[in-house]
Amino acid sequence: MDRSAPADVRVWRVELDRPEKEVAALGGVLTADELLRAGRMKSEQGRIRAVVTRAALRKLLAQEVGRKPEEIAFSVGSHGKPRLDDSSAGVRFNLSHSAGLALIAIAHDAEVGVDLEEIKPRADLRGVARRVFTQAEREAVEIGGETAFYHHWVAKEAFVKATGRGIESLLSFEVLLDGPGGARLNHIGGDPAEAARWTLAPLDVGPRFAAAVVVAAPNASVELVP
Repeated sequence: MDRSAPADVRVWRVELDRPEKEVAALGGVLTADELLRAGRMKSEQGRIRAVVTRAALRKLLAQEVGRKPEEIAFSVGSHGKPRLDDSSAGVRFNLSHSAGLALIAIAHDAEVGVDLEEIKPRADLRGVARRVFTQAEREAVEIGGETAFYHHWVAKEAFVKATGRGIESLLSFEVLLDGPGGARLNHIGGDPAEAARWTLAPLDVGPRFAAAVVVAAPNASVELVP
């Protein structure tokens, strides 16, 4: 993969459950506000995971822009999506975490969204599918069951996170995960041409999880970094 290409996306896998000594060191790159937010977590496990996630994000972004992790500053873009304060760097990022694992996606000059969910039983699976999935997506879930539900869910959530849209937009576009064309956005607002401007890539992070990344560029290459 040509890492200089602006559309390429790298996704880092980050294990969040770390020894306390390592967590203390990671906390040294966080701001006082970030430490306060982590400290408000109800459980010690939640606090540790919050510190590790934020520190990992800072370290990865620092590598991209040539700064120290503690020098990274964030702002809020359109629709409330977090971004770097220096937009001239062209770096776009997104993260997701579930059950002790985080994924951090970084792209250049293209909006990106990533979503991760632990696959676990849920009683309201079909009810949720009726509310947020299109007819074609619901039919795929009927055939594939619980695993198909989660893989469709993360694909749709990744697009929502890439655009900064609200969850109410889930029915306004459609994803296809199987078929000769591979995983892709089928239409956005009924427009297949608009959907073709995006890349959807499912991510294999193990049997416990479903994960996907979406980037605002056609035929973008995606690398999952261990």
